[in-house]
Amino acid sequence: MTSEESSRPEPIRDHKAVEKLLGRLINARAIVHIWHPKAQEGHLSTLLALKPYSGLYLDSPPESVLDLYHVNDDLQVRSQLDGTDIRFKTKLQLHSRYEGYAALLCDWPGEIHHYERRLTFRVRVGGQKTAVALDLDDAGEHHRGRLVDLSLGGFGALIDPGAQLSEGEMLDCHLEIQGQSLSAKAQVQSIEPMSGDRFARIGARFVDLPPLRERTLSKLILELDRQSIQHSRGL
Repeated sequence: MTSEESSRPEPIRDHKAVEKLLGRLINARAIVHIWHPKAQEGHLSTLLALKPYSGLYLDSPPESVLDLYHVNDDLQVRSQLDGTDIRFKTKLQLHSRYEGYAALLCDWPGEIHHYERRLTFRVRVGGQKTAVALDLDDAGEHHRGRLVDLSLGGFGALIDPGAQLSEGEMLDCHLEIQGQSLSAKAQVQSIEPMSGDRFARIGARFVDLPPLRERTLSKLILELDRQSIQHSRGL
């Protein structure tokens, strides 16, 4: 079994959750980078204060670049909190001041992308008793493949290189693992051609996996790992 770190963004749209996360950035005095569409790099700033439902105050960037910033400019803000990336988009309302400091008053973000890093465990699987059936959601396309790895977060599989799949598409998946069947929704994360063009490797992330099914999957992963350890020891 190997460790696998996922850094896919989790969009946060609930107002209270957004306010809480931004408040943590303020309390941590976290450095933020403002990315202006006409700039070649991010400009250093900090999040000064919140005006819930109406806006937020960002410390003005250096005077040398301040002429770039105009009302209604679209901005991207990036920062880090506890080792995880945080990003959101906003729009400049006006040049203002906050407690004596030059500040940018910007729109309240509709959503924040929080790049959570979750430590999951991935076990390699193989053999004739492992397979996956993939049905493209609402499109009637059906593909079969062979599982190559599995975790609580998702799976990897080898499929026909001619399969018409693309990143971001939703799938209805039916996994067959050593006599056990498991159905789940998954989203395509990556598709990579393999050497020889016989297969393509697909990476998929489980979506809204029910707790009971998650527990079943966890037990199955542990059993596969146990069998792998026994096989490596010649037992």
